[in-house]
Amino acid sequence: MLIACSGGGGGGSSSAAPAPTPAPAPAPAPTTPPPTNEVTTPEPEPTLGAQTALIQTVVPSPISEPLMNCLVRVLPGACTFDTVPLIGMETPSPTIDDVMSRVIVSHEWMGTRFREILERMPPDMLLLMRGLTGVVISYDIRPSFYTSQTGAMYLDPDRMWLTEEERAVIDSDPDFRGEFAKKLDFTILWRYVSNNTDIRAFNRDIDSVSLRTAALLFHELAHANDFFPPGNLASINRSQSISLAASSQPSTRLANDLPLSSSVMRSLAQVSFNANDVPATAEQAALTAEDIAVEFPSDNANDYYNYSTQFEDLAMAFEEAMMFHSYGISRDIAVTNAPGSSLCGDYLVSWGQRNRIGDLAVQARSLLAVSQILPERLANVEDSLASMPSPTQMTAGVNWCANINLTSNPTGLSAEGRAAETVELVRPYE
Repeated sequence: MLIACSGGGGGGSSSAAPAPTPAPAPAPAPTTPPPTNEVTTPEPEPTLGAQTALIQTVVPSPISEPLMNCLVRVLPGACTFDTVPLIGMETPSPTIDDVMSRVIVSHEWMGTRFREILERMPPDMLLLMRGLTGVVISYDIRPSFYTSQTGAMYLDPDRMWLTEEERAVIDSDPDFRGEFAKKLDFTILWRYVSNNTDIRAFNRDIDSVSLRTAALLFHELAHANDFFPPGNLASINRSQSISLAASSQPSTRLANDLPLSSSVMRSLAQVSFNANDVPATAEQAALTAEDIAVEFPSDNANDYYNYSTQFEDLAMAFEEAMMFHSYGISRDIAVTNAPGSSLCGDYLVSWGQRNRIGDLAVQARSLLAVSQILPERLANVEDSLASMPSPTQMTAGVNWCANINLTSNPTGLSAEGRAAETVELVRPYE
């Protein structure tokens, strides 16, 4: 089963990654990861989006060859817990070294950078690694994704580069899902904000790329712990295939206990995010930003992407809560027009909020996600979210750029921030 954590935009959501310029020396034509927003059981892919000619484990060890056979070559019978156990099956408290022994990369700098990023992550991130078999980082993976076929996450290194030389080896082909943005007449944008500044506007250094990567990791690791919850690891039959051992108890509980109610948003999400390129009906194509500005906030999703599948619902609820708990980072979401450009000044807000999970009904869903995925940290996250301000409304009729300045500093004066000048209409991960 492959979990897709992203989808198209207009009528979709923006990415938190800046629009890249073409790399000066594009990598050879890659084998792209199998994109989908439905849980499926695909035929085994020969490389799952990672070129075997380049790829190698970061730390040579006895498990290196089994990792390659399962996570990259996906050989028949190679993916069992007898040969490639989850990290949490070997230790209840993974260290950075434990994780790095399961990392496979196409270029050496990617392994070095991933370790540097892990060194800057909150301790909770290492606990979440319990649900993984490994991590693959390769120049030709776009978008990032998790699959329960191998129990691994596959990361696009576009968030991790620091030099133009590093950037040059990353595939620059556009994501095919960009075409999804053209089917609907509204957009739902999002961004992470610190002190009224979009984190994409920070200078690119190891701290800023680590911060942006944290949201990606929280999201993908939510999927890993959805299929392999920490309380289930001891009882898994290690002789069966990884895909057969997978469950989805946390997302199923969220869907059953605190379900989303908007059938309108759910059907629109299939148009925006389903990799089968679902066409919009005439009625859906006629919906405007003003229509969605009424429909979306009437339910309890923290993002449009929650409506794509129950798995994405869980991951989105968990990701936003953990970013605020770990970094005090707020998240903006807004319904806008669909001008078909990448400039934030062209997107006029019809409805928008900062800290949507400050709404107690929305927050309850995030806390349920945390209770299932990271139960030993639930009390800490509850305390953090209790300090979150109530949602702050954006100004309708004002563009997405200008709506960056919503909160005050301790003096009571508005803290002038910076918006990223561009938006992206395709998420950087599946």
